[in-house]
Amino acid sequence: MKNNKYLDQEILSDRVGIYSLLRTLYSYPISKTSLDYISNLEADKNLSFQDGLKKMQSSLQHEQHLNEILDRLNIEMTQLLEGPGLPKAPPFASFYLNNKMLMGPSAVSARNFYLKWLVVPSSNEINIPSDHIALELGFMAHLGQRMMEGDEKALLASKDFINQNLVTWVNKFCDTLSLATSNEFYKGLADVTKTVVQNDVLMLDELINEVEAKTNKNIY
Repeated sequence: MKNNKYLDQEILSDRVGIYSLLRTLYSYPISKTSLDYISNLEADKNLSFQDGLKKMQSSLQHEQHLNEILDRLNIEMTQLLEGPGLPKAPPFASFYLNNKMLMGPSAVSARNFYLKWLVVPSSNEINIPSDHIALELGFMAHLGQRMMEGDEKALLASKDFINQNLVTWVNKFCDTLSLATSNEFYKGLADVTKTVVQNDVLMLDELINEVEAKTNKNIY
């Protein structure tokens, strides 16, 4: 798949963009840049996650001062996702899949994927469990970038990772997050995350089918 001649670059770029954005929104603290991007993202009818996006944008439009918005969102994020102690919506796969364990088999599975693809945590991520939602979404962005560069194996790895690691717990996490807060920004973020992952499962199947049809060979 040299230079990705079989796949639409715009579609691939959009995937990388949304996964990268979601990663930043689950990484403390939320930045002004991320809020600006959310505010300016057009919620048209063709956007699969428009309902969740509208919730997020509505929560920002009702505020006047960006610094105050950031402070409130980051305080809420601390309670929901960071702690101290057990947060209201633990952002770790092991919590939902391994009887509320931290650093369980799900973290080991995610870490094995990262190591295989030579993805090394940054200095501020070293102490974060490998199955944190931000890291898993960021890994999907990384694989998506490799797909844009023509790496056929990254397409197959994306399908494996999303099915083995993200799909298995993201709905439970998003439901927990939504119920744990009255803040429309985070309720919308939960909706967007769930929709993006669910739709990407189908999209990856379509992309694989497209490559197989154009190359006349089975790749998965």
